[in-house]
Amino acid sequence: MTNTNCAWTIKTATYHSEEEIIRARSRLRAAFVVVVSLAFAGCTPVEPAGVLDASGGGGESGGAALALPVTISDYFAPSGYMGDGATSPTAIVVQTMPCKQPRPPEAVGDCYHVTYKPGSAAWAGVYWQYPENNWGAIPGKQVEAGATKVTFYAAGAMGGEVIQFIAGGENDKALPYRDSFMDTNTITLSTKSMQYQIDLSGKTYASGVLGAFAWVAILPTGAAAPVEFYLDTIRWEK
Repeated sequence: MTNTNCAWTIKTATYHSEEEIIRARSRLRAAFVVVVSLAFAGCTPVEPAGVLDASGGGGESGGAALALPVTISDYFAPSGYMGDGATSPTAIVVQTMPCKQPRPPEAVGDCYHVTYKPGSAAWAGVYWQYPENNWGAIPGKQVEAGATKVTFYAAGAMGGEVIQFIAGGENDKALPYRDSFMDTNTITLSTKSMQYQIDLSGKTYASGVLGAFAWVAILPTGAAAPVEFYLDTIRWEK
């Protein structure tokens, strides 16, 4: 692994009870906690895409391959709740409104307003998954080979929020499918919306993509203040 430079998400409105939501979010992976903790130890500060023949991304997953660039919100849902979000339906609120204004000139897809209220786990995160709530029980989405980066805009509500952003990394060995790659970028946000990226150079994903994008916030023990930030225009690009 390299380290380079509403309540309940609107996308999960198909759940009918708090109990169902908690069950859906309960796919918390101990291995993922270890990976994220290690990554934090060394960090540095619309239109749907077209499709290709499935051979463009290889493997058997997700039907025809999405042509790059891919706007993540067109195909992947912010449904993979982790940490405090896996056990409390109110710990994480992901809203597609209001957007951080002004939006980027090249804005595409959904924007997100994220609020995390810390609980006993003192960390939380959300994966954008294909399909929704997929931790590896079924194949991920085919994406054209050759992506070199995930780009996105982010800003903190107060400034100083430390968030780790992730591409790939879903790897539940008890399930038949998993991401074949993972990369991260840990960023201290300012109140100004700025574009960042996760480096995918040299990464391959022939088996399909389950978790195209994620964020994780790990807080000091006893931290109680909510973490609030904004995301916009999340894309996989060549």
